[in-house]
Amino acid sequence: MVVRNVDTGVDHELSAEMSAEMSAAIRAVHALRTTRGDETPALTPHGPGRATVGLHGTALGAVTRAPHTRGWQAHTVSGGLVQAWRAGRMQTTHPTRAAAADALLLDLALLAERARPASLRR
Repeated sequence: MVVRNVDTGVDHELSAEMSAEMSAAIRAVHALRTTRGDETPALTPHGPGRATVGLHGTALGAVTRAPHTRGWQAHTVSGGLVQAWRAGRMQTTHPTRAAAADALLLDLALLAERARPASLRR
């Protein structure tokens, strides 16, 4: 998948080790936003304090309890920690599991907006 860098305006390919899973997640969220906006991703618990987020069999990422604080963190399938703008700054801890899942969807949707259209059709 090819994504445009917001700061430089230069297109770059996602790295090979995360490209397949991350591309599938970005495409799934893009399809959700463009055709089936009323569906919600499934949260599948995996023990206390951890759940995977998926959509029609495609893994989007995971949400976990935040260490040393109350709240949840969202992780993409490539392992990246998701940040969201809240209370005047970027934060990696979200108040609820649902808020963490929403932050994950927003992060993937923003990547889909910057993706080259031909990349989304593959």
